[in-house]
This record gives sequence, C-alpha cells and structure tokens, in this order.
Amino acid sequence: AKGIAGDGSLWVLEEVHVSHYNKDGSQRLLSWDLPHWSPRGFDIGPNGDVYVSYATGEVSVQTSDGELVREWSLGAELAAIAVDPQGFV
Repeated sequence: AKGIAGDGSLWVLEEVHVSHYNKDGSQRLLSWDLPHWSPRGFDIGPNGDVYVSYATGEVSVQTSDGELVREWSLGAELAAIAVDPQGFV
C-alpha cells in the first residue's frame, strides 16, 4: 500500500515495515519495522503519525520517525484504516 503525506512525500507499507521516500520516490528517507505481523492498511494522520491496521485486529501508531506512540486491539480482523483531518480513526 502507498500513501502521500501532506508535504507530498511518499509512504509505503511493505511486508513487515514502513518506508518513507522523497516526493519523487527516488530516495528512501527512512524505514522501520512494524510491531506486529500481517499489516493490512495504513494512513497518515494530520500531524504526520502513521496509523497501521493488522489482520490480527491490532492498530499501531508511530511517529514519522518510527517511534511507537500507542497501540490497541479491536479483537477482529482489519482490512483497512483511515484517519480524518481532525485525527479521528
């Protein structure tokens, strides 16, 4: 899955990690491993945090530098996640 941040940079959800690329995708700026397996979807929040949903029902939130901010479980398989401009999931 891919996403475009407010500054135009590219975020990519890969098998077990998230990567951040410059605007034209030619240079990876950073990458980090995810705290859970089986990521299904992700979105970039209004403050730049990265929200990831997992097949196991977990949701994790990392800063744009990959630091884990919080996580929770919904107890059901998730396919996608979306965050609105006010930061509501």
